[in-house]
Amino acid sequence: MRTELRTDTDSIERIIQGHGWLKEMFEELPKQVQNCWEVRRFHPGETVCDQASDMVYVYILISGELAVERKLSDGKMFRLAMLMPGDVIGDIEISLDMPFINQVETTRESTLLALDKQRFKKWVINSPAFLHRLNDQLANKLFQQGRKTLENSFYSMEHKLLAYFYEALGHADFQKKPVFELFATREEMARQLGVAVRSVNRIMKMLKEEKLFVVKKGRLLFTQQSKQSIEQKLNSSNRAMF
Repeated sequence: MRTELRTDTDSIERIIQGHGWLKEMFEELPKQVQNCWEVRRFHPGETVCDQASDMVYVYILISGELAVERKLSDGKMFRLAMLMPGDVIGDIEISLDMPFINQVETTRESTLLALDKQRFKKWVINSPAFLHRLNDQLANKLFQQGRKTLENSFYSMEHKLLAYFYEALGHADFQKKPVFELFATREEMARQLGVAVRSVNRIMKMLKEEKLFVVKKGRLLFTQQSKQSIEQKLNSSNRAMF
């Protein structure tokens, strides 16, 4: 069961001060808007927003991990992306004034901030810092989508999986935590990459033998060296392709 909690200003202030990136994002947050934010907590497998549902709130992921999925005409779900802390849910929809384009679901315990879209619109118009961050996120989404289209058309399965890992590692802070845990299952990876699980298993076995990661209790563990090795392999693959 999902827990929804409306917090007071002091609680929101503690959350802001506890996350440097959020403090920067909210540096121009008026007090009257701060009072309107809500903290919402979700358990794994719960839906944050449904595909084609009316947009009521804009969300900011504070902790945890979210999967962005699209339901196809045959009823199957295709995973488009994973969202990490700092990502905004509803940025495209509020810009285009339309319902949610995709379904967003939690893959592990997650905490989000929520603000109703009308207050959000009024605040963003008067907040250059937040508007700048939104523009950066939208540009990154377009870049990632273009990259994935290219990968799906030309790159090998190994390259696609390495790119998936590298994107996830982009959210890792190895200064604070030397080991990054990836919580996605092989089934989830296959869904996002649009391939069979057996293809993921085959490439995973090969990459594990190359010591790009360690498997512990079903989770993949990466280090700074892992990220550097993956980056080198991706660069080599790009040079070979072009």
